Amino acid sequence: MTSMYAKYGMNPDRVVQIETLIDLISKPNEMLPSSIFIYGHSCSGKSYVVTSLLEEFQLSYVRFNCIEFFSVKVLLESILNKYSESSSTRGKRNKENHMPETCENMMELVNKLKNKAQDVDKRKKLFIVLERSERIREMGEVVLPALLRLSELTGLNICTICLSEVVWEKFYTKMGHSDPITLHFPQYNKDEIINILCQSHNSKYSLGFYKSYLNMFLSTFYRVTRNLLNIKSLAEKIFIDYCRPIESGEIKMNDVSSLWRYIVPRLKFVLQQGHTLASGQLSNQPGQAVITSSLSGTKLNLPYHSKMLLMAAYLASHNSSKTDRIVFSRRANKKKRRKVESLSVKQTIMSGPKPFSFDRMMAIFYCINECEKLHSSLLMSQVSYLLSVHLLDTFGDDMLNEPKYICTANFDMVCDVSRSINFNIVKLLHS
Repeated sequence: MTSMYAKYGMNPDRVVQIETLIDLISKPNEMLPSSIFIYGHSCSGKSYVVTSLLEEFQLSYVRFNCIEFFSVKVLLESILNKYSESSSTRGKRNKENHMPETCENMMELVNKLKNKAQDVDKRKKLFIVLERSERIREMGEVVLPALLRLSELTGLNICTICLSEVVWEKFYTKMGHSDPITLHFPQYNKDEIINILCQSHNSKYSLGFYKSYLNMFLSTFYRVTRNLLNIKSLAEKIFIDYCRPIESGEIKMNDVSSLWRYIVPRLKFVLQQGHTLASGQLSNQPGQAVITSSLSGTKLNLPYHSKMLLMAAYLASHNSSKTDRIVFSRRANKKKRRKVESLSVKQTIMSGPKPFSFDRMMAIFYCINECEKLHSSLLMSQVSYLLSVHLLDTFGDDMLNEPKYICTANFDMVCDVSRSINFNIVKLLHS
C-alpha cells in the first residue's frame, strides 16, 4: 500500500478514499457495486485517484466528460461504442474495423448490451467513469436512474462511477432511484497543499527553504483560492521573484523578514489580478510585476461573439441592474441618461464585480450587439470557454435552475478587448 501511495503523488493525502475504493473495486471474482458517486470541489483529486487505481489494478474502464454531450443520443452511443471496443476479443484489427453503432434511447442501449452479454464473460469487470455527471440531470429523468442500475438491467458486471462537484442530494428526481455508494473528497487543507507542492519541487534550493516560502505564500493566498492548480501555478511563478535577490546577492537566504518585505509588493499585485493571473507570467524585472498573459489585451484570441459576451458579462457584473433600462433602452429619457452618465466610472470599477444571472447577461448582449438571434448552443459553448479560461466564474450552488456568474476580468483587459472590436465600454459603465 505504501509503495502505491509513493507512486502517485497526491494519493497519500487521500488514504481513506483510496482504501474505500480498493475495497469496492479490487476484489477478484466478485460482482461490482452498481454505482459509486464521488463528489468534491474541483482539483480535489477525484479523477486522478479513480483513474490511477483503475490502471494500477489493470481494470477495463471507459471515461467520459458529460460536458461534451449535447444530447442523450450522443451519450448513449458513446457508451455503447466504447463498450464494444473494450469487450472486443479480436484485438486491434477488430477495433479498427468496428463500425459505430447508433442508439436512440435508454431502452435500446439496454437491449444491445444484453445481446452483447451473450458473447462475453459476464464476470468481466467494466467501469464507466462519468465526469461532470451533474450535466446528466439536464437529459431527462430516466437517464440517470438507468445508468445507476445498468448492471442490474443488463446482467453485466458494470459499475458506473459518477464524479461531480455537486452533492448527491441535488440529483434527486420525482421518479426516485436507488442511491449509489457516496464518497466525499474534501478540499486539501494547508498542510496537504504544502506536501503536494513539495513533491514537485526541483529547484536548487533546499526543501526546507521551499517549505518556509510556501507557508508564507499560503498565509496570503489560502483565503483567496483553494484551487490546487491555481495555487501551484502562482507559487512557482512568485518563487522565481522570491529567489531573485538571493541570486543577485542583495539578501541572504536566511534573512526571511527581508525576503518577505521584498515580495510583498508582488503579492499585492497578484491579489489585485484575481483568477486571471493563474495563466499569466510575472516579469523578470526585480522592480516590477507585470502580466504578459496570453489572456491580456488584444492577444486574447476569441471569436467576435465571445468578446461581446465578455463585454456583456463585465457590464452585468459592474453595473447595477436598476440602471439597465436607462442605459440600454433606446426610448430612455435623455435627462435620466445624462444623470446616469455623470456618475463616476472609477467608483463603479472600485465597487468590485457582483453576481448576475444568465438571462441578464443575454439581455445586455443583444442590446450591445445588434445582430440576429444566435443559436443557444453556440452561446453556451462560448460561455463554457470563458469559464474555462477564468474570465467568468460561477456563483452559488443552484447552477441548474438559476445559474449565476461573476466576471473576473480586470478593467485594463476589458478595455483592450473592447478597442479590438471598436466598442466603447467606458460610456456604459455606471454605478
